[in-house]
Amino acid sequence: MSRPIHFTILMAMVCSLSSSSIRADIDRGSWGPVLTFGIAPDGTLRQAVHAIVLKTGEVLCISEYVDPQAPLRNHMFLWTPPKIDDPDPENPGTFVTINPPTINSDSQVMYCAGHSQLPDGRIVFVGGGEGPGPPQAHSHAFIFDPEAPISSPWQRLNDMPNVTCGGGPVEGVRWYPTCNTLGDGRVVVVGGDELNPAGGCHTADAPLILDVTVFNAATGLFGQWTALPKPEHFYYYPNFFALSNSSAFYTGFESSAQIDPLPDPLIDHRVLTLPGGSWISFTDEPHIGSTNVMFWPDQILRSGGGRHFGAELTAQTWSINPTTKRPVWQPLADMTAPRRTHNLIMMPDGNVLAVGGLTTNGLGGEMSILEAESYNPDGDFWEPMAAMTHPRGYHSTAFLLPDGRIVATSLDYDPEPGVPPNPSDPPFTAQIYSPRYLFGGPRPQLTQIPYDWTVSYRGTFSVSVDREIAKAVFIRPATVTHAFTQDQHFVPLDVGKPSGLDYPISAPSNPDIAPPGYYMLFLLTPEGVPSIASMIKLQ
Repeated sequence: MSRPIHFTILMAMVCSLSSSSIRADIDRGSWGPVLTFGIAPDGTLRQAVHAIVLKTGEVLCISEYVDPQAPLRNHMFLWTPPKIDDPDPENPGTFVTINPPTINSDSQVMYCAGHSQLPDGRIVFVGGGEGPGPPQAHSHAFIFDPEAPISSPWQRLNDMPNVTCGGGPVEGVRWYPTCNTLGDGRVVVVGGDELNPAGGCHTADAPLILDVTVFNAATGLFGQWTALPKPEHFYYYPNFFALSNSSAFYTGFESSAQIDPLPDPLIDHRVLTLPGGSWISFTDEPHIGSTNVMFWPDQILRSGGGRHFGAELTAQTWSINPTTKRPVWQPLADMTAPRRTHNLIMMPDGNVLAVGGLTTNGLGGEMSILEAESYNPDGDFWEPMAAMTHPRGYHSTAFLLPDGRIVATSLDYDPEPGVPPNPSDPPFTAQIYSPRYLFGGPRPQLTQIPYDWTVSYRGTFSVSVDREIAKAVFIRPATVTHAFTQDQHFVPLDVGKPSGLDYPISAPSNPDIAPPGYYMLFLLTPEGVPSIASMIKLQ
């Protein structure tokens, strides 16, 4: 990149900054000011322990269960982040309270639920429950419609079924389940538990498939559940990925806190063949508290964690392709620092950003790592990036916005009896990161998009831009909680020979690589600078 381009762009964007600050932004990116989510009008505190980026560009947020006296018990709200060119750097955006779903006038708590995006852009929620004290999980399932009236966005589905265990039925409640939408539009639900299993029986041992299109006349509700063969144990929020060969892969022990004692020996990785369902298991070294991301179709990266709670953490990184005949974890370059329960975010340029995480096997925010770091899969190396102001440890979330920035927010919250919380404390704040690609030159702008914002599998669509592009990618909007983005996909697209600045782009040919639904379409210049994403429906 030439010096005149650097000078022209950066003088226009940050003319008041010193040259050393400009250099730091180019090399390490830049975190904006701390934004306060604060207190909602009803007195509940805003957090984003669950953060779901919707097809509208809004973010559906669910708070940790913090106040048993609050009217909504755990707060849900839509957050519209401030625009990238907002003149007020401390503007936190706008917030709209969402009433939770109800059953017989009883508000249902969706904290610690599983969630994924359906083919029409609605969001399915399964399980979850309420606390504090021994959390009370439930078996309910709902759909959130971002285009429905704000007063009634919920549709109830049939409850998850009971499972047979130890010769009798076990109520099908699930706390900490994981969801993934498959290429055929159905949803696979794995893990989650009833917390206090009778006789050692676990609902986590019974994976399920959900078809939301089937109507049950007896109940008057949609949603048909099908049980899958049972593996060993899935435990809580298993890191689970849908693959291109009609299978799904469990990468190992979850990134959230482990509650039950772990079995020994450990069966750590499993492949599930769909739609019929059969399991292949293989043993590998477990790393509790590691975080996983699918950084390329079928290519999964795992970083950090420790052999067990209390063990020294590692900075090691590995990758695996579960679709090969003999899947084996391959060592990659180490992170710049050991960490666990961090968030891994796919960026439009194909790099992976690690945000937050803890330096020990505890849960305290004071042990969180402030400095982010970026992994380059092409060169196999990690680089330190700019540091956040506030710690982001357990119960934090981090996710990509359509404008290419990354949000880091929330933290575990343990209220002191009789002491009112401070809404400017880390659990109730957010900070937005501008990666260094936003300082690398002019951003391409779309002057023409696919007709009706929709593209079809195996088809070709055209885009018109105001400057040359070299790459195009689909990134499925985040459905993140507990340091793992459920239903996550990063899909590179083939860019054809242009006619002027009109580019033909090939849509994915296989719905298993990119399940139907909405994707953020990013176009990138030869310098790796992404456009602001268009939200495109793939069908």
